[in-house]
Amino acid sequence: MYGGSLPEASNREEYEYLGQVVDSDTDDLLTLTDATIVAQISDRDGCQKILLGTETGEITLPEIDTFRILIPRTSMVCLWAGQYRFGPTIENADQTTSFISGTLPVLDGNVPR
Repeated sequence: MYGGSLPEASNREEYEYLGQVVDSDTDDLLTLTDATIVAQISDRDGCQKILLGTETGEITLPEIDTFRILIPRTSMVCLWAGQYRFGPTIENADQTTSFISGTLPVLDGNVPR
């Protein structure tokens, strides 16, 4: 599992992140063709602020080993500036894995909502 911080986001624009999942035993990239990914952004108290997923379209699989998260501006404007918890899970080949436990730093975009 990866622990760390995603790149900073503005709460006044859409947020895009491209990532890959590495098998911790072999260091090979995982094939995500049939994967289902769900991710949650929550505040420091654990309250869900944004829920994302492959089934709802915010997470897509543009290549067999790459996932893309696109959070629309309409969701980002609901976040105040600060640190948010980010935790996705991947279900692939009948196995569910948490592959990131980290934070999403959100900056105030300083323009009207």
